[in-house]
Amino acid sequence: MTRARSQSIPPRPQRLGAQTFDAAELAREHPPRLRVANKQLVYDIACPNGQDDSGAVHCSRWAALAIDSLIWPGSEAVELRVHQGVFDYADAKDAVSWTLNFAHSDLFCAYGGPHFAQDEIQVAEHPALASVREALLAYFTGRDERRRASMSEPARALADGMLPCTVVAGRPTPVLIAGAPRRCVVATDIDPARGRPLGLYGRRFARASPEVVRMATTRLVPPTRSNILAMEAPACLRGVYTEEQLHHILETAITGFSAARAVSGELAPGRATMIHTGYWGCGAYGGDRTLMAMLQLVAAATSGIERVVFHVVDRQGRETFARASAALDTLAGELAPAPMSEMIACLAAMGFRWGVSDGN
Repeated sequence: MTRARSQSIPPRPQRLGAQTFDAAELAREHPPRLRVANKQLVYDIACPNGQDDSGAVHCSRWAALAIDSLIWPGSEAVELRVHQGVFDYADAKDAVSWTLNFAHSDLFCAYGGPHFAQDEIQVAEHPALASVREALLAYFTGRDERRRASMSEPARALADGMLPCTVVAGRPTPVLIAGAPRRCVVATDIDPARGRPLGLYGRRFARASPEVVRMATTRLVPPTRSNILAMEAPACLRGVYTEEQLHHILETAITGFSAARAVSGELAPGRATMIHTGYWGCGAYGGDRTLMAMLQLVAAATSGIERVVFHVVDRQGRETFARASAALDTLAGELAPAPMSEMIACLAAMGFRWGVSDGN
């Protein structure tokens, strides 16, 4: 249900860098470097003729926002929906959709290796993301002087800021990639009939037989297009969450969501911005699920995001999110609208504790 929106002014972050690639040229000049046979198999199924995509892939990197002066408008500022299932990259006719990448600070750094968590699954299904990483590495290591020489001075200045990094010197610099072709779907759920008695998530993917991986991979014809928001959560800390840690998480999410809203306005003026997310920072990074859901909803409302789709994969995930949403509604009744410092202090007083990594 859509609720009344706050009158607070959403923040707008600064663009640090940007590069735009022709999709076909990007794939031809910077193919993925896959070191695991099963990932090569997925690529071969998804791209039997190579990445023969048309159109452009737009990349941008954004500076961390100063959030101390921002106001949280309350939990009624966002239209919220819970989706049972993994990211499906569904688009909406009246909104610009963005799907989170649960990123490492070194953008897409593990795409070619044995890991197969959310980050690596997303790149396997969108091989242009791997090519983006390779292209940016080539640019910054001097292996693509032709591209640099072909740019105008303003374009070169932006390109020089498009580092493949979502964190620099401890500060978040989220990366947005608009128009990435999705070439396939890889099923990772439990399905004994198709050789997946324990699923294919995480370390199980690299150990699976080629036949199981082949059955799990469906080529998309034609490819769809996805907008990706890559940002890193803090990882594997201990004890009770501190105000400093909560500040960093909100700084990251508010910057990323605000950047998505800014780019949405460039892609389709007048349309709403929709964020597809889930338990960001809660698997391998050991974050508390209830808290991380609450923080993302706070960030969405503060950033002026109109819609959030929160993805859960099981009943436990749905129940945890319901508790997070209810707790935030209670806080909204007591606090909202609230300065960010007050919101952070209140969340810290709730005593959320770090969990442990799931090893994926």
